[in-house]
Amino acid sequence: MFFLIFLAFFSNLTLYSSENFSFYGEIRWRFEYLDNLDFLSSRVDQDGINLFRTRLNIDYKFYEALFFHSQFQDARVGSLSYGSRSNYEDSFDLREFYFKYGNLKDKNFSLSFGRMEIALGDERLVGPVKWSNVSQSFDGICIDFLLKKWNFKIFSLRRVLIEDGKFNKWDDEDNFFGSWLTKNVTNYHNLNLFLFYRDTGKPISFGQSVGAAKMKEFTAGFQFEGKGLKGFDYLFFGALQTGDFGEKDISAKAFVFTLNYNIPLFLSPKIGVEFDWGSGDKDPQDNKRGTFDNLYPTGHKFYGYMDRASLQNLKNFAFHLFLQPSKDTNLEISYHNINLDTSADSLYLASRKPFIQGTKGQSTKVGDELDFALNFKMNKNFNFLLGYSYFWAGDFLQENGRPDDAEYFYFQSEIKF
Repeated sequence: MFFLIFLAFFSNLTLYSSENFSFYGEIRWRFEYLDNLDFLSSRVDQDGINLFRTRLNIDYKFYEALFFHSQFQDARVGSLSYGSRSNYEDSFDLREFYFKYGNLKDKNFSLSFGRMEIALGDERLVGPVKWSNVSQSFDGICIDFLLKKWNFKIFSLRRVLIEDGKFNKWDDEDNFFGSWLTKNVTNYHNLNLFLFYRDTGKPISFGQSVGAAKMKEFTAGFQFEGKGLKGFDYLFFGALQTGDFGEKDISAKAFVFTLNYNIPLFLSPKIGVEFDWGSGDKDPQDNKRGTFDNLYPTGHKFYGYMDRASLQNLKNFAFHLFLQPSKDTNLEISYHNINLDTSADSLYLASRKPFIQGTKGQSTKVGDELDFALNFKMNKNFNFLLGYSYFWAGDFLQENGRPDDAEYFYFQSEIKF
């Protein structure tokens, strides 16, 4: 371990690489201090945990058009006093194993099949959840091709279930099909269109009031991005969901708007505003499920780093400040004003799990979160991340017997070799 740190610090380390074969990896350690993340100080849950994750990758290029990639992962947790170890542990297992034929650059076509991570757009609906100690991958097939300046991705996937002590297998009761289209409209603008279909053979829970049921669900939407236009970056995202949730119809929506401005001053400041809305179920007694299904997101990136919210029954107003003290150092300060779309539904965690069930007529104000994150890249192999977050409990939490504030601190180091 110390030998790897020494090499990462003083050199550009790669275990082995040749024209056709590469062997490389990463070691990540993160310390987390968590205090009162259930917003109930009478229940002792203050904890300091150590998260360890090691990944080893093997790549082989059979010839120009055929490529193989595999990734072995070992994820462990130490000093855990409260909560489930299953959220953190996945002893040595196969996270990725796929073959890829073709490439978009030369052949306008590629086909990947096997076990792989998937990231669509900014990962608001589908992503690898890299922050998680165990992360997320899928088994299936993806086909990419270019047609009239549109980049098409079509896929058939099943999410891989993490079962520590067993070989991870796909979830054969959760089938996910879809297409993602991308086009560069101008030098500054990018348009994405998507259509997904999710078919579950098991009940999916949306909280106590909405209930759990098998579902056949369509998601259709767009993501429009602008970057670098007179210093402005912006994003519009919208999605509609329809289908069947048991005996109920699905009628759900989501919308996101972000706007950032890059200021040409010392420290390269960038300021930003953001609004995230995911519909909730305003009337659990009718024949409709109004809660938006956040699918398989990298939720940690968007609604506060304490992971107390997701794009389900959510109204999030956020303000961001990004600073760059040096080319290898980045500081982020973010404020989130987190609200429910309706108090008749639940508050959902970033993992999309129901957290606290609301009651119609209650306040929708969940609380306010302030995040600080400092990232320092020592070289291409070695980087550090330091963060602190504080959450002020709002009226919704207080009315549900959870009136106490929460804290979160973390320090992470990552070595690539």
